[in-house]
Amino acid sequence: MTRTLLFFVFTAFASPVGAQPVAAPPPPLRRWLDFPQLSLAMRGRAIDDEVKNVKTRVLQERTQIRARLKFDAQARYTFNVGLFTGTSFVSGWNSTGVGTGDAVLTHSIKQLFVTAQPVQGLEFQLGSVSPVRGESTEISTYDEDAYVTVGRAIVRRRQQLFFDDITVSVGNLGEPNEVSVFDREYDGVNYYQAQVSRRFSPRLAASFDFSRVDDANTWRPSALIGVQESRIVDQVRVETYFRDEEEDPAAGFVVLAEKQVLPKFRVTIGYADIDPAYGDLNADRYFHGKRLSALFAVPVTPELNVQFFYGHEVGDNPPLPVKMRSELVVNYNFIPLVRRSGWF
Repeated sequence: MTRTLLFFVFTAFASPVGAQPVAAPPPPLRRWLDFPQLSLAMRGRAIDDEVKNVKTRVLQERTQIRARLKFDAQARYTFNVGLFTGTSFVSGWNSTGVGTGDAVLTHSIKQLFVTAQPVQGLEFQLGSVSPVRGESTEISTYDEDAYVTVGRAIVRRRQQLFFDDITVSVGNLGEPNEVSVFDREYDGVNYYQAQVSRRFSPRLAASFDFSRVDDANTWRPSALIGVQESRIVDQVRVETYFRDEEEDPAAGFVVLAEKQVLPKFRVTIGYADIDPAYGDLNADRYFHGKRLSALFAVPVTPELNVQFFYGHEVGDNPPLPVKMRSELVVNYNFIPLVRRSGWF
């Protein structure tokens, strides 16, 4: 009996009730370095060009690597670099040489910037960074492969200032043929942007953007609206823009309807009307004109994603550089693999 009591007393002190297992130490390099993006994609693309009356059928490859050096453990001060494929402001893909055209093996540093968060809710960025889009997409703003060289301030003080994000950017937009950060010519400030965004509820998020490029002012109010009760679509995204320019004032809009058909099958149907003088710095799937589009996305695994896109002009349009476009994209995300390595 005495031995039994001693055993239970020893066990109680050695393993206290509710004791939690000791957490594993963080990976050795994560304190200093991480990779926000690390992916490889292949794309089969078909385009009918109404302007040049040519058809393009090509297999392309895309590499996207973004690394972040952290000067402090909380990552309040960082140095960021992004290496990407592509040959222009709106192109992040290299041709493999299979199909139309020759092989292209261009890899360039397109992002190079520092960030600082001196206090909670305030962030500064300086360098070559991605544009801020709010609830708009690349269709009515700038292509996902685009980058701008700016000084940027972001305020995230919803309780004090109503909006989730208040962003102001000032700098240089760049030229379509400028690829690498080191090839860019900085000929003065020509880009100004101010944007506010707020999620009002799980069903409604909105943003308002004012941008000035050279002598053109553009306003972009956009919203994402949840309509699950319709049982037809889950959410609708509405993007609009109004450009106040002396020579070419114009407006346009985009409507995208999304539906989760199956647990791993999402469909987005859209209509876009982008004016001919927009500048063709937006998504190269669209550029300008009136178009219908469909995007089918299948996340096969956490690492592997497959998409099929089809877009075609509708209605009255001038001759278009993209009359019809279809794409099959297979993308592999290496981040889970890197984390499983135990180093980052």
